[in-house]
Parts: sequence; structure tokens; C-alpha cells
Amino acid sequence: MKNNEKAFTLIEVVASIVIITIVLLGIAALVIQSSTVAHSNNEKLVVIHLANATLEKIKTNSTIVKEAIEAAPSPTSDRIEVPLTNLQLDDVTTIEINNTPYTIAKLNDQFYQLNAYKIPCTENASKLNLVNVLVEVKHIRIETTSDGTPHSITNLLEKSQLEGFVQI
Repeated sequence: MKNNEKAFTLIEVVASIVIITIVLLGIAALVIQSSTVAHSNNEKLVVIHLANATLEKIKTNSTIVKEAIEAAPSPTSDRIEVPLTNLQLDDVTTIEINNTPYTIAKLNDQFYQLNAYKIPCTENASKLNLVNVLVEVKHIRIETTSDGTPHSITNLLEKSQLEGFVQI
């Protein structure tokens, strides 16, 4: 048998397998991380678009803002809640938990809490009959009892706030 034949030794084969494994594990970690980031970005986009759609719906139905200001105990207070029950948004309902009403949107089997407030604006905007409205959207989880009755809300990470002027 000749000793000058070229062949891979066992050590060379094991070393190459180790190197390939390290590279593949790095690629797998990158794929997992990018999937997590993509899911998180998707949730952020849903929250932002839902806030924008709610604000646009309020702009087209500005009487609810005017009615909220008139019904407020102190119309000059800094923050007046604008009820969203009459907005007729798709996939939006009102549920009551512990005698507190919540406006909830259900999209892609996920729940989002919607709130809108009239907040202070500049004197120039007031002269033009503009009201500053803040829309908040939170990604939430609704905790239920064994019979399916909602009993609490847990805030998840995604949240968006959007301000805009509404002509009243």
C-alpha cells in the first residue's frame, strides 16, 4: 500500500463537520431572530393602522367629539374621554369588565383596546373650531373565567398614540 495517497483523515472530516455545524447554527439563529422581529413589527403596524383608522373615523363623525365636550362635567378640563361606541368601526365592540366599559377591536384573533380623548390645543386652533384628539390603541389579552366571562385585561407590549385635529 502506498502512503502517498491523498485522502481525508478522520480529524479533517470531524473538523469540517464542526465548522459546518457552527455556520448552520448561526444561520438558524438569524432566521429565528428575523422571524421574531417580523412578528413584532407586524403587531406594531396593526396598532398604528388601527389608531389611524379610528382617528379618521372620528374626523368623519366629529359630532361625537362635540357631544363628549358638552356632556363633560368640566368642558375645559385637559382630558375628556370621547366615547367610541357610536363610531361603527368594523370588528369593534364594547365589553364590560367589573362595571367598566371597554371598546375592543378583534383582528386576527388578537384584541386591541381603543380609547379617544379630547386634549388641550392652541388658541389659534380653537379659533378655527379645531379640537385636538388623542387616540390610544393597546394590544391586550382578555382574561376570562371558566364560563368564558371576561374578568380582566392584561396590557401587552404594543401600544400606539396618535394625535389629530378634528373640525367641530
